[in-house]
Amino acid sequence: MSAAHLGLRALRSQTASKFALGQAARRYASTGGHGPLPFSYSNRRTFALKYITFMTTGFSIPFIATWWTWNKPGGIHNP
Repeated sequence: MSAAHLGLRALRSQTASKFALGQAARRYASTGGHGPLPFSYSNRRTFALKYITFMTTGFSIPFIATWWTWNKPGGIHNP
């Protein structure tokens, strides 16, 4: 690689990292630390309940779909 190419690569990475750090710092400072999150978790108990409900529902959907496919009329267990 030529010296000019290496210099351009170094300049590009420095500029990108400064921009990224500046963006993150501004976002964090302007929102009080909860920037990119689409929800508030100021009440831990409510947040924990909503989180557990959301994760349980999402995790159980494939199992419910499998059970329904097997047990519906004309399914694997009911030919």
